[in-house]
Amino acid sequence: RNHPRIAEIYSKLEKLVEEMKKLGYKPETEHDLHDVEDSRKQELLIHHSEKLALTFGLMCLCPGVPIRIMKNLRICGDCHSFMKFASRIAGRETIVRDLNRFHHFTNGSCSCWDFW
Repeated sequence: RNHPRIAEIYSKLEKLVEEMKKLGYKPETEHDLHDVEDSRKQELLIHHSEKLALTFGLMCLCPGVPIRIMKNLRICGDCHSFMKFASRIAGRETIVRDLNRFHHFTNGSCSCWDFW
């Protein structure tokens, strides 16, 4: 939240999510284990670090350049779904390295075939 462009990142992320929802994206709130209302869970899920990293990559990298994200934890199911939709909308290859493997997201699918 201390990033100098955080307001711009959140704004672009919100627009990206709205585009995704038009294509059928629904936040998978069962991946958030907090004991809060569903709307709050959606808010918590949208701020996962890999979603912010992807958004920043879309803002800063030249078109066509793959976006590479490294994590020290396993990617959650909602973020996995989010990355598939984002790769389809942005037309960008996105590579996420999580604790277990590399996920290559291209044209709405992942190299792991949704088995991670």
